[in-house]
Amino acid sequence: MAGNEAPRDSDKLQQALEKAVIGATSHAATLNLKHDATRLNNARQTLFDTEVALDKAQNAFDGADHNRALKDNEIEAFVKTLKEALVYNFGPEFGPVYHEAGFPDNTTEIPDDSSGRHAIFARIPGLLTDYPQLVNAAKNLTVARATALGTEWTGVLGVLTNKEGLKDTAETARNNAFKAARKVFIGLVDELDEELSSNDIIWWDFGLNRPDDPATPDAPDAPPTVAALGAGTIYVSSLILPRRADACFVRTQIVGEQNEPHPASDRVLDDTTLINQPSGKTLRVFYCGVNEDGTGPLSPFAEIVVL
Repeated sequence: MAGNEAPRDSDKLQQALEKAVIGATSHAATLNLKHDATRLNNARQTLFDTEVALDKAQNAFDGADHNRALKDNEIEAFVKTLKEALVYNFGPEFGPVYHEAGFPDNTTEIPDDSSGRHAIFARIPGLLTDYPQLVNAAKNLTVARATALGTEWTGVLGVLTNKEGLKDTAETARNNAFKAARKVFIGLVDELDEELSSNDIIWWDFGLNRPDDPATPDAPDAPPTVAALGAGTIYVSSLILPRRADACFVRTQIVGEQNEPHPASDRVLDDTTLINQPSGKTLRVFYCGVNEDGTGPLSPFAEIVVL
């Protein structure tokens, strides 16, 4: 039988609460609910607000991380300029000056990892002071630039740390709001279990399933809209997801030749085009809802002559 499990996706939970608010508002006079429209809407609004705040915090963090990457690229380029000066002044082979510069033992290759490059970068001001022949003002390889770049890097990391903290705080607030909203939704379902019979259609007014409803989708209320496009092609629209359906299947039946409808599409959510249909034949087109528990009954059919 159909259930009313609280959604585990934030968007779906907000949608479920929005529908529940409509039902609670409509039946406020006859159902004395603790989980009334105000409480349901407050839970939904708080969840929405914290989702917006989290998106904003995530964007700010992503921007700060982008700035960190750009500054890291500057530092990598600065270290490459230092290596060019080392090769020019001391040759390409590993030696004491390379060791002082922080290069890994027995190699003059710049490390691939950021931490290795930063280990070299941290030594550049002292190295340029001890070996002034490495200074190249034309390429901005100076103590002043190395010092300024180090300060900029520290600033970038500070901003990143701050934005990460704000993002974590926003994520915690969103998670707490999500848990609270699910609790409110579950509380509503429990109250309605006590107030309503298992086949009362008021359940539907809250956007919920009746306990007596099957787990599979209901039948669609109306047929699809169909149009012949020529060359054996049909355009199928007005596929309205029935209750409990996650998607739809389209079925077709050739009038006078087939005794029952046959599959004509994969899972679809909206309009779809059927190709390679039998030109000159009259076709009945149906659709049905589908979810993880199976398919529901077929819709009424629309009939069309395939061009």
